[in-house]
Amino acid sequence: MQTPLLRYIAALLLFGTNGVVASHIQADSLTIVFFRTTLGLVGLLAATLVLHKHKKPGTETREVLLLLLSGIYMGLGWASLYKAYTLLGVGLSSLLYYTGPIMVLAVSIMQKKEPYTHRLLFACLLVVMGMLFLKEDSALQGTSVQGMLYGLFSACMYACMVLTNRRVSKGSGLVHTLWQLGGSTAVVTVALLLSSGFTYPQTTVSWLYILLLGLGNTALGCFLYFSAIPALPLKSVAILGYLEPVSAVLFSILFLQESFGPKKLIGCFCIVMAAVWTERVKTRSYPEA
Repeated sequence: MQTPLLRYIAALLLFGTNGVVASHIQADSLTIVFFRTTLGLVGLLAATLVLHKHKKPGTETREVLLLLLSGIYMGLGWASLYKAYTLLGVGLSSLLYYTGPIMVLAVSIMQKKEPYTHRLLFACLLVVMGMLFLKEDSALQGTSVQGMLYGLFSACMYACMVLTNRRVSKGSGLVHTLWQLGGSTAVVTVALLLSSGFTYPQTTVSWLYILLLGLGNTALGCFLYFSAIPALPLKSVAILGYLEPVSAVLFSILFLQESFGPKKLIGCFCIVMAAVWTERVKTRSYPEA
């Protein structure tokens, strides 16, 4: 198993704990996203200053613009997802958001960046089946059209983020992630100012979990995530990305005592099998258009 793949899986598992961590924070959802991006940016900036103390990290102007754009997509996606949570609940919102990796795979196949195979189609169907089983036990809090649009928009932003990130040349994952979180922080800050929904956390416990979410899950998680994506096939990014909701389900059972029935077990099994299956699909290269 290659190192980028290990970094990617580690990042997905970290992201899978986001729901558990956020459940201990008493604040508005957009405020949580703001602290997540801001502290993540500060943590990565400190790491960059330490690791690049004796040399000047360089990034081409084109790459900086792509990284900022990727970060903006990420920030908009997070903000939209958290808004969908309040309108639809976590179940349906998550199902809509995790159509993003399938969008990535569909676009990459249409652009001939990834080969179409029946094995890959079967893996996608397993993912869809698994997500349906995972969410079938979850009671929907509503069928707000606005909420569904927020959920689908967050999925589109996820796809745009991954596809934009793939256009960035390989380089320092730390510096690249710093630029991306900079873009995310900027767009989330603007969204927070426009919404006037800032709620200052009042408890020490909330602040401790905010630090964990920002410095651990976001700074470290995004570094692992974005440093791995350029070195992985899009099929791996798309299908293995579903390990995040699977781990989120398992962590919610372990730490939040949420129910776990046969349907959730089948759903987790389907998604894990899809991840294993797609990693066995051989990728052939296509000429550049």
